[in-house]
Parts: sequence; C-alpha cells; structure tokens
Amino acid sequence: MASIALNLMTQIASGKVLDEAYTNLCARRKISGAEDGIWSVTLNWPSIRQTLRHKLLAGGYHLSPLELITLKEGNTVSR
Repeated sequence: MASIALNLMTQIASGKVLDEAYTNLCARRKISGAEDGIWSVTLNWPSIRQTLRHKLLAGGYHLSPLELITLKEGNTVSR
C-alpha cells in the first residue's frame, strides 16, 4: 500500500503535473486584484515549484484552506 501512495505522490509531484496545475491556477485567476496571492506565486514560481516538489515527495506538505467562510446557518466552509 505504501508503494502505491509513493507512486501516486511521485506522479503528483512531477514537473509536468505541477506546471499544469500552475497554468490552470493562472488561467482561473486572470482577473485578480493587486493584493491577490497569485502574484507572489507568479513571481516566484520556479522556487515555489522546487520547494513544493520536495515537500510533496518527502510527505511534508499539508493542504489548508485559503479562507474559512461562516454561512448564515452557522456552518463553516473552506475555500
């Protein structure tokens, strides 16, 4: 089972997949304000890509929500 997870993470952390994710991110965020975090990613992508790849392969990357939103019913959702 561990080898399956490692193989999947190796695929996810490949340069091709990371670059496709980056391209998709940029395309979805074309209309964004100056304060949007996408600009720091764009300016530093080569360094971020390398760091992200190493963290993914080492098992040291954890996803977290960008923003938590409380709905009027009181439920919280993440974005």
